Amino acid sequence: MTRIWMVRAGEGGYLVEEFQKEGVVGIGWDALGDMTPLEDREQIQNQLVAAYPDDKSAVKGVITGMLYRFRHEMQKGDTVITV
Repeated sequence: MTRIWMVRAGEGGYLVEEFQKEGVVGIGWDALGDMTPLEDREQIQNQLVAAYPDDKSAVKGVITGMLYRFRHEMQKGDTVITV
């Protein structure tokens, strides 16, 4: 089953052309570093809290879910809409 995802291409969509040219999408959160070894939501949230300690905990829960889906659910071949 192909899923459809919405991934914003930076403020004002400045990365749209690069996403299309390279055939990839990316997300920010640079301070998290490499998410490859993060296997579950708890590991992602722990790294998020360490990287962004001043963010509110409710927001961290939402962001953790978004990052988890990007890392573990998004698959090559899925459809991406971007702006």
